[in-house]
Amino acid sequence: MCRRAQGESTGLSAAPTRGKPTPMMVVEEHLVASAEAYPSRRRDEIVGVVVHRIEVSQEDPGYGDTASEVARFFAEHPLGRTATGGKMPYTVLVDRTGAVTQCVPLLRITPHAKSHNPTTVGVGVIGDFRTQAPPEPQRLGALQLVAALVRELNLSAQAVHGHDELNDASHDPNKECPGRRWVMSEFRADVAALLASETLGPLPFLW
Repeated sequence: MCRRAQGESTGLSAAPTRGKPTPMMVVEEHLVASAEAYPSRRRDEIVGVVVHRIEVSQEDPGYGDTASEVARFFAEHPLGRTATGGKMPYTVLVDRTGAVTQCVPLLRITPHAKSHNPTTVGVGVIGDFRTQAPPEPQRLGALQLVAALVRELNLSAQAVHGHDELNDASHDPNKECPGRRWVMSEFRADVAALLASETLGPLPFLW
């Protein structure tokens, strides 16, 4: 059962265009219901947002690339369970249409970036951006989501990182995440421009 909420309309400055709505946000209540299994933290302990790529169908074509299927992969598949102990690594996911799904409350710690887990929010973007650029609706949805997170947390665009930009964030030293086609310097600049525009609508985050 999902609870859906539509954010207020927002505009984007610079490269994005004005007058586009915030993305549809879905709360996966059956996943959130298990949130007590995750360690808790205080709001003021969160100092960053980390962007990841995820495409579980690459690991096993028996899994689809939706929020529920990503969660099922990490809960059931040997590779997923080895990586996260059966827990969902991403607090929020953005699909190829730009729709946002919150899977874990913001004040719960998810296993997405090793030593940075307690102090960051993991944003999973569905796709492989090592070889393909994200569709524009997906990038726009991720941009609006991350800007809304940064504003809610009283941070700046400089607090937004790609997974592979952080030290001690992965067991794979050669990991390319979110990938060369997701240019983090450009993404941060667009987050900063959206925040400066003061036209960003709210998203109904579950804390």
